[in-house]
Amino acid sequence: MNGNEVTEVKTEPKKENMEEISLVELIKSMKTEVEKLKDEKSKLKETLGKINEELKKLEEEEVSLRERIAETAKKQAELSRKKAKTTEKLSEIERKLKKLMNISTELSEI
Repeated sequence: MNGNEVTEVKTEPKKENMEEISLVELIKSMKTEVEKLKDEKSKLKETLGKINEELKKLEEEEVSLRERIAETAKKQAELSRKKAKTTEKLSEIERKLKKLMNISTELSEI
């Protein structure tokens, strides 16, 4: 080697600098992940809100249907009572008609 040649000296970053770079990259990565998680959390909260609204609507619909079922059951019971009374009256009228027909037949034989 004569004195005119330039020797290339490779210097590696100091260990401390590498650790700082790694920490900075780690922090950036963590911030990115935190932002992603916040976005996901926000979307999930929105979805949960929609689900809760839909559940509330279904519950209201269920209550309404139960009320309608109760009203229908009351109407059915009332109609059943009326049917029984009407059937009883019809039987009574048929018995009276039969009696009257028998009396009429007896009278016509006289």
